[in-house]
Amino acid sequence: MHSMLIGASVLAIGTSLPELAVGIISSYYETGEILYATIIGSNLFNLFCILGIPAFFITLSINKMTLAKDIPLAILSILLVGVLVNDHLIFGAETNELSASDTSIIFVFFLFHYILMPLKSRTEDHSKDIAISEENIPYALSHYKWGVSFDIISGLTMIVLGAFGGLLLSVKLSQFLGMSHTMLSLLILAPGTSLPEMVTIFIALKHNQKMLAIGNAIGSNLFNILFVLPASNSFGSPAYPTFLNVDLLFLLTTMVMIIFGYLSGKNEKMPRLVSFSYTIVFVMYMVFVVNRG
Repeated sequence: MHSMLIGASVLAIGTSLPELAVGIISSYYETGEILYATIIGSNLFNLFCILGIPAFFITLSINKMTLAKDIPLAILSILLVGVLVNDHLIFGAETNELSASDTSIIFVFFLFHYILMPLKSRTEDHSKDIAISEENIPYALSHYKWGVSFDIISGLTMIVLGAFGGLLLSVKLSQFLGMSHTMLSLLILAPGTSLPEMVTIFIALKHNQKMLAIGNAIGSNLFNILFVLPASNSFGSPAYPTFLNVDLLFLLTTMVMIIFGYLSGKNEKMPRLVSFSYTIVFVMYMVFVVNRG
């Protein structure tokens, strides 16, 4: 199986579960600032972990198909969400929220991506694939299926409980410090829910699985926008704060920077200077978030 495909599908879905748990809870309690800011912030942190920090130590390369399809799809999905959530700005509605038809449209894009992904993998070069066979599957996975099932269920339960407890503690902390829900989400919840992606990315890079790391970062971003957001809205109708358009635009700009960054390099490799520039821009964005309050 291609390492980029593993990162963009299996790992991306698994590492995005904390965002899904926080999204559902915040949507149920009609706290739109937390829902949208956490998803946007988590996506930005995912990209920062793959474009910013690692660039000081290694040169990252990217799969041509990801550069040609996955990243443009991520850009298109950000534009789509930006149009659908700005009901007041674009359509003159009283409030900004995702309707049932809006969530259906986003789900169609989600299905399109995950149906297209296996087909896309068939046309790619698999010479550097990760071999998945009986010999390299852990013994417990091969022989103790019930034990593995228990581990999965208990793990999912801990994620939900951890997300709920973390959300409550974060809200209490923000009230104590006088922070807005937006600052809370971008500075605390977003990095917190991105921890699985961060760990996965750095483990993959440690084992020289650069494609796996990049695939996980891009795949998690797509999963957050195309599944976590509409799925969370199914549990409520939280309003989208218009001022988050600045953050959404910054996320869009970051995705575009990836394309130009890799095109400016050789052999699908991003120059370290471009990654360093992104780090500076990201720090400036964090300063903006703090000053905005």
